[in-house]
Amino acid sequence: MKKTALYLLIFLTASTLAGSCQEKKEINNHINKITVQDTLTNIKTSFKWQEGLSCPEGYPIQVYRGWLEGPLVSNGVNEKPNSITSISGFGTTTGIGNWGENSSGMSQGEKPIPQRLNCTWYSYVEDIMYEIDTELDYPKMVKLFNEGFQDSNRKRGKVMITYNHITIGFAPGGVVVVWLQEGQKIVEIGRYQGNKIVISPKEIASLDSHERLLFDPVDRERTLKNPKIIAPEVQEANKNKPIPYGLWDSYRIKYCWRPVSIFVREGKVQDELSFTLFNGERETLLGEEFNKNEYQERAIPKSLGLGYWDKNGQGYSGSFIFDEKEIFAAFKELYKKNPEASIDLEVKLNPGSTYLGATLKNEINAISLKKSKTEVYESRSLTKEYRYNWRPVFVFAEGAKIPDNIDIRRRTLQEVLKDKAYTNISFQQNSSPSMIVFNYYERDSFIGATNLIFEEVEIAQTFKNLDKLNPGAPLEMEIKTGKTPHSFSITLKGNGKEIPIKFIADDWK
Repeated sequence: MKKTALYLLIFLTASTLAGSCQEKKEINNHINKITVQDTLTNIKTSFKWQEGLSCPEGYPIQVYRGWLEGPLVSNGVNEKPNSITSISGFGTTTGIGNWGENSSGMSQGEKPIPQRLNCTWYSYVEDIMYEIDTELDYPKMVKLFNEGFQDSNRKRGKVMITYNHITIGFAPGGVVVVWLQEGQKIVEIGRYQGNKIVISPKEIASLDSHERLLFDPVDRERTLKNPKIIAPEVQEANKNKPIPYGLWDSYRIKYCWRPVSIFVREGKVQDELSFTLFNGERETLLGEEFNKNEYQERAIPKSLGLGYWDKNGQGYSGSFIFDEKEIFAAFKELYKKNPEASIDLEVKLNPGSTYLGATLKNEINAISLKKSKTEVYESRSLTKEYRYNWRPVFVFAEGAKIPDNIDIRRRTLQEVLKDKAYTNISFQQNSSPSMIVFNYYERDSFIGATNLIFEEVEIAQTFKNLDKLNPGAPLEMEIKTGKTPHSFSITLKGNGKEIPIKFIADDWK
């Protein structure tokens, strides 16, 4: 690419049709209706998961009694749930953190996905007891558990995993929300409504002294003033203000939008972008999903984080925390002016500086999000993961033993080449390797391997130095094998240069 006064590289294209969100929503609804319930008996309905609770910061709750019930099964006389998982006995749920984040539960091991929630809980700020007994969206949970999702694992690269937490959230007004969670992925299952209830004096009198504390006005005041339950700054901010009933339902309003990254100086963005949403959900776009970057119906983003590099391979991590009033007003304004238009959350990156900018825009209007809190810092781990346009070239001496497969290991990916797929490898955008493994088999049984181990910092610097001569130009790593054990030579070639690579050869059997 030729140098100009200003580099403007749009990495995430804007070619998706504006109507795609509605079309996708209709297709998904149709699929859910005709396939999920029809195939429910043919798919897995038990997984390893742990229960947990959540509440908004500043509005602590405590479950008086409650449980999650699995599907009903018949014993020939009556029907009973095939599992019961308690969600009481956890003490006060503080809400310190984000709405939707899971507090630790107590159960372990594999158990059926729950179909029903039965719970009575106390809202300290409201001084109200609520109860709920409701069916959950069981087909949706079964579908999501079975589908799983792609996750980024530093040892194994991008892998498919599934959820391991079910979170029940309680907000003022008897609002109940259920999410599935695993690591950086949180997805909402549904919103439910509890009703006010009064526990009889007779029942309270039957409780032990510890259980009765939940109904003690003195203990309530002590809880509301406890800085470990409600942070002092939150206590002060909420002082003498009415409870914002309906706020957590407003967080669930969705718009058709996607994040878009552009550079004001030459750079490269990592194919991994994470954001949290005000409705408690959390999402990470990886690999193919990142590259497609389709418009989706999503709640409004609360924060966003991404990684990127400058033209020399220096890695940076950038993050946004959006101002709630500003970003809600911006989404509302754009939607009001053009309800049919999809929205881009455009993030501007300037590698080498602390600048980050965000703009909300559609086909007609743009609104700058000037009140966003941003942070940029240099990232050593990202620098090591910088992607180069390279390929390995294997040259085997005549009579040398040919491996049955070759394992190329990188910080973000492990790729196994077999069936002679290593004879003509195409150029790819990948980080420098940490190890190359020659695996040998005999009659389908593993008999040994030779590991070619690189010093990660040194090989990354070698790639960087060669790429710097002509950024983006193709590089070849030539791996030559001799007839005798450990007779290898490795050379990095490109841009008119050849640089020998240091390594350690180690046999493993």
